Amino acid sequence: MQLHPHIHCVIPACGITPQGEVKIFNERFLLSDKALSAVFREKFIALLKQSYRDGKLRLPDTVPDNDSLESLLTESCKADWVVYSKAPFAGPDVVMKYLARYTHRVAIGNSRLVSNTEGRVTFRYRDYKDSGAQKVTSLEAGEFIRRFLLHVVPRGFVRIRHCDFLCHSKKRKALLLIRKQLLCGTKISDPVLNPHIYPKCPCCGGTSWVKCGVVPRLISHLAQAPPSVVS
Repeated sequence: MQLHPHIHCVIPACGITPQGEVKIFNERFLLSDKALSAVFREKFIALLKQSYRDGKLRLPDTVPDNDSLESLLTESCKADWVVYSKAPFAGPDVVMKYLARYTHRVAIGNSRLVSNTEGRVTFRYRDYKDSGAQKVTSLEAGEFIRRFLLHVVPRGFVRIRHCDFLCHSKKRKALLLIRKQLLCGTKISDPVLNPHIYPKCPCCGGTSWVKCGVVPRLISHLAQAPPSVVS
């Protein structure tokens, strides 16, 4: 529940060139560790220097006056930075499922709350310093609310962003092009590409659907799927 700002980036191993061709990266990693480390270091330090020049970043009082931030950062450029990368243990599908669980979750679920008595909130957490053992701790209600509000998305902030060929203005044409060049087949009935066209009937194979009613969603945690269309 402490402030821990970070981002997750999913980068496809392919892209569309300016000539409209799909380029696939067949290497084990999209970028080498050394190249990624160097670029990350230069970009990170350049942003820190710019923030220092704009007055957005200040040095603590413990730093001597003759050691400006720019000189410290210039000195840090001489050291090698390490950006650690590795292949997923169980494949990309498991990684996507893992990240999907965090897209619409809050800071803490109701199942982790134990009690709220005498102005203190007691909840469960996992101590990863102790092999992920589940433990119980408590905080004053005000401190608990403060930590919870750290996870509230600021006004105008988008939690999930799609870039390049996955952005909403391009993905319909781009995905058709990618599937065609990758010989995956262009699914005309794909709801992502053509949301107004229904797929073929699994029984007769027909495409002439007649909407006669909508099955209401069950009020249950077991029913998370959208209403089904009955033909």
